[in-house]
Amino acid sequence: MSRLRPSRRLAAVTVVVVGLLGSVAFAYFSAAGAGTASASVGTLSPPSNVVATATAGSGTVSITWNAPSTGVAPQGYYLLRHVGAGTVAACATSPSSLKTTTSCNDLGVPDGTYTYTVVAKLHSFTASANSNSVTVVNDNTAPTVTVDQKIGQADPTNAGPMLWTVTFSEPVTGFDATDLTRGGSSAGGTVAVTGSGASYEISLSAPSNNGTTTFSVDAAKAQDLAGNNNTASTSTDNSVTYDTVAPAVTVNQKAGQADPTNAAPMLWTVTFSESVTGFDATDLVRGG
Repeated sequence: MSRLRPSRRLAAVTVVVVGLLGSVAFAYFSAAGAGTASASVGTLSPPSNVVATATAGSGTVSITWNAPSTGVAPQGYYLLRHVGAGTVAACATSPSSLKTTTSCNDLGVPDGTYTYTVVAKLHSFTASANSNSVTVVNDNTAPTVTVDQKIGQADPTNAGPMLWTVTFSEPVTGFDATDLTRGGSSAGGTVAVTGSGASYEISLSAPSNNGTTTFSVDAAKAQDLAGNNNTASTSTDNSVTYDTVAPAVTVNQKAGQADPTNAAPMLWTVTFSESVTGFDATDLVRGG
């Protein structure tokens, strides 16, 4: 009887241990399995139909574009302005600062010719190819203009036509004879303007009276290719005198000349009614 008691105690202990181990295993049990999932990957297409326009005198270039018509939708866009071999960011955008609209204004653009491109962006690692490029001429400078006698124009003159040159600092349009302001004391005659681009010529034929004639050009009479109006003209010499009256002339003994005299030289004065040129001793007719 006494030999069987230890065996019974051992069996009871074994049962308890097994029970504890089973409880721990159940608490941390995990299962592994396999499954399938699908995801679609699209193409980020570039924007299209980029249009850039410059507003004269503003330093602003306005750019519009169309969103990609196929592929995934971008988060936004950034723009690039190219000049020569250089490229700068446009519209205050960058790959980390995107436009979510399809238009923007590039401010403070210096005068020049630029090409713009637009890039669509999706996440930090994905960007579309550049859009089509568009070139714009940004011009904020008003054309200046000078009006002067044409080189070689006689002044004064008794012959027509009288000629002036009108020179703009760049090609302009819309300039003709109606844009001239005439000054001076002469009137009448036929005024015509010929030329194109930056260079023009004024001609005046047969004024109705003698006197001076000037021409000038007021501001905003012509426009450059960007639409900037001209400034008022400046001149070095824009006056020509028309004179068809023959100068009168008198020839008299010089005051104080003894007459008769037995001494030489004998002196005379020749007085014209106005300034003349080309007069010398060969023009005298001697009598007596």
